[in-house]
Amino acid sequence: MRQALSTSAPAEQATKTPSRFGPYDLVRILGQGGMGAVYEAWDSRTDTRVAIKVLRRDDAVSCERFRREIQVLKRLRHKGVVSFLQDGDCGPRMPWFAMELLQGRTLRDYNSELWSQSARDAITLPVHVVGDYDEPIHVCSPRSGPREVSPVASRLKEIGRLYEQVFRAVERIHAEGVTHGDLSPTNVFVRADGSPVLLDFGLAAPGRSEVVPDKDENALQPIAGTAHYLAPEQIRRERIEPRTDLYSLGCMIYETLTGTPPFDALEAAAVLRAHVDLRPTRLSAFWPRIPAALEDLVFSLLEKQQQDRPRSAGIVADRLALIVASEEHGSAGTHQQSLRSCAAIAAGGQRVEAA
Repeated sequence: MRQALSTSAPAEQATKTPSRFGPYDLVRILGQGGMGAVYEAWDSRTDTRVAIKVLRRDDAVSCERFRREIQVLKRLRHKGVVSFLQDGDCGPRMPWFAMELLQGRTLRDYNSELWSQSARDAITLPVHVVGDYDEPIHVCSPRSGPREVSPVASRLKEIGRLYEQVFRAVERIHAEGVTHGDLSPTNVFVRADGSPVLLDFGLAAPGRSEVVPDKDENALQPIAGTAHYLAPEQIRRERIEPRTDLYSLGCMIYETLTGTPPFDALEAAAVLRAHVDLRPTRLSAFWPRIPAALEDLVFSLLEKQQQDRPRSAGIVADRLALIVASEEHGSAGTHQQSLRSCAAIAAGGQRVEAA
């Protein structure tokens, strides 16, 4: 029930995909998305495999996003960002670019492996049902009471290190003046060695920290992004800045730790309203022995107002490193006093005032 929202959904081009892009020979298709397809290809010059992303939409919005992604990737050089290799055009309406071929799995697949079906069965949706909505919104809670031992307890240090690296990569792109704008478990890849890589910069742009130019005009356009991970300011079409990415990351780490996103519903519109109006269930309702510092950190990321979230991704990475160190030394929670200042967070399911 993960719903991606798009500004448009034009018909796919009927143009046949060439077998060669620049110096790269296509080998096989790896996946298809809303705007295009990704192929495995062979570089005969270096005898290496690469990934080729090809745009298969011919509308102006899709073309602008695709070329924006190319420009952003060209300027980002970091081990936590997929490496850009080359770009080109096969005709006026089929731009493409080559990037490193990653070996591993997406963060979504990582979460699926982490949470077995039996563990997911312990999660129920219809616990906190909020009225005044066209469809009830469910704040996810444990079905049979809190667990003394969470399915992720034995891998908490691994998860902490993984997300510390994710936040380091996000810190780097923010330092380059880029806000990703669409962070989700499908847009983070986990290499075979456990290191994460950021993908899909189609909604990112240099200087993204800005006010939407014409709020009234934009209100007529659907919201771009993935509903379960959108920040309240994206939904309200307000100023987008680096701390917008922190909210999305808060939703992601919440899902990794509980097996479910903070809010869920059959319709994306209900999920969007929940991001604006509701508080998610506390992590300790799922797992009472979760380190208090970790719970406070996650909820500081999920603050509705940008100014109430941590100042930077680097600060969050540093705090995660402290939490992991505490776990390694058997003193989880000893650093929580540095996190309590993030704000007093209401109990799960409580409505908050929407701006």
